[in-house]
Amino acid sequence: MDIQGMIFDMDGTLLDSMGMWRTIFPDYFSRYVSPEQAEAHMAEAETMNMDTSLALFVKTYSVPATVQELKRGLIARAKEGYAAQKLLPGAKDFLDQVASAHIPMAIASCTELELLDYALDCFGLTGYFDAVFSASMGYPSKSSPDIYLAAAEALGTDPGVTLVAEDALVAAASAKGAGFETLGLHWPSSRFSPQDMGEVCDVVLTCGWPGVTFDALRSLS
Repeated sequence: MDIQGMIFDMDGTLLDSMGMWRTIFPDYFSRYVSPEQAEAHMAEAETMNMDTSLALFVKTYSVPATVQELKRGLIARAKEGYAAQKLLPGAKDFLDQVASAHIPMAIASCTELELLDYALDCFGLTGYFDAVFSASMGYPSKSSPDIYLAAAEALGTDPGVTLVAEDALVAAASAKGAGFETLGLHWPSSRFSPQDMGEVCDVVLTCGWPGVTFDALRSLS
């Protein structure tokens, strides 16, 4: 595998934080709708940016609050939640290997830019990345590959030599469809099975990052 650049999702790929989001969203939304409706919206909106997700929520359920009001509350809850999260085991070691190989790296995440910057700083990851892209920067959903294409352009690498690491099936399929090499990451908090990810990804890590080496990935044909 000719890897000249890497693009990482953050929540569920570098941080073990998807459980946090799957608690915050339904809990927060349950003040307006039933727990079942809150869960259904969370599943539908997982690869959307926050504004798009909240606009859909307000419209679908006639919520008596504005998108900005809901957003302020969610961001405050998320900042509290990130403080209690951890890096996925082996993630920092893998980032160190990629950095040592002088491979440029970027973040491409559905998380709000304010929260991305906050989380990356909290976990000491800011210095690893040459560029950080949030869906809040004009990319409504990862069902379109535009956010990955922008990240690759920032890194100066073509999609065919850029590896995208993702834990979401729709996002991985989007990147793959745009010509990127794709790595699917499975962890106990993952919504998708290794078999599902294997349908769209070039390589799947079934137990997260522990024991994974950058050299081994590069040696794959």
